Amino acid sequence: MFPNPVSQILNSAINVSDKGIVTLSDMSSKVIGICNVAELRSISVSHLAAGVYFATHNDGVNRNAQRVIRN
Repeated sequence: MFPNPVSQILNSAINVSDKGIVTLSDMSSKVIGICNVAELRSISVSHLAAGVYFATHNDGVNRNAQRVIRN
């Protein structure tokens, strides 16, 4: 996910041929949004408060989380 830190639009570097979902959550693990990887190109974060969030890609086998800073 880039750019990081982000202010408006968070772009995905995940290959659209990958499977799974991306979950955006806050520091308390509250889920803010869920996107299907096949449909994911970018996520608007302009409505989120400044802070630290996590974007987690889960394909059913592997789970990778990335810290995202909203400024």
